[in-house]
Amino acid sequence: MTRNRRSTPPAPAIAIPFCVLLALAGCAGPDSFESKLQERASDSDTFQLPPETDDGRHWQELLVMCPYDTEPEDVHPALSEAAAELDVSAEGSQWLLLRDDDEVATLTLSRSEVDFCAQPPPESVTYSPESRWEPEPRQGAATAVVPAE
Repeated sequence: MTRNRRSTPPAPAIAIPFCVLLALAGCAGPDSFESKLQERASDSDTFQLPPETDDGRHWQELLVMCPYDTEPEDVHPALSEAAAELDVSAEGSQWLLLRDDDEVATLTLSRSEVDFCAQPPPESVTYSPESRWEPEPRQGAATAVVPAE
């Protein structure tokens, strides 16, 4: 007596392509720093950045790096080291370096939604989590974000 066996791929063979597809999508999840930033920039006159990085660490200091910025001076050594590792030649990107003690989380963000570099902040200026930011919506373009006065 012969049994007919169905050939089904093992679960990992299906799961791997799906995981790769999600990773390649490049979309910020609803709880990501980037999505929280976009929501805050669109919902108020002034706002603070999310207090935690995507891995749950509270950051103490922010350095914004814009395309073609030079290596910062007079900043915490961990920020300087992280900035030195960046390739800041991508015009459509901006980099938020979030320092927690001696560790730095580097976020590469598209400038298409929220743009810290439309009016670049002064080089080598850092910001605290308490710093307030002011969105400046523009017709058909990303929201420019500048430090609130």
